Amino acid sequence: MLKVLDLVSQVAPSRSTILITGDTGTGKELIAKAIHSNSPRVDYAFVAVNSGSLPTDLLESTLFGHVKGAFTSAIQNKKGAFEVANKARFSSMKWAPSVRRSRRNCCA
Repeated sequence: MLKVLDLVSQVAPSRSTILITGDTGTGKELIAKAIHSNSPRVDYAFVAVNSGSLPTDLLESTLFGHVKGAFTSAIQNKKGAFEVANKARFSSMKWAPSVRRSRRNCCA
């Protein structure tokens, strides 16, 4: 645990993208929050999205937002997680296998 906390203190000031991996329940989001809390961006929002719980058709809207009328249930404009996390930390948990599969097929 001390090694993990040492890594948190090393990477927190960084502007680099940090990938945190691990099994369900191992504390990935806690580590992401610890990095955020010890970073220069601490005054900005920390936005976590559990993409594994989202149907694939809602993933794009959740991440990028939408405008009113873009689809049937879009009754108002909504900022996406990336826009909300502007200058902040964005954490996406649990990339679902179906999402990975659809992204692989669309971009080949």
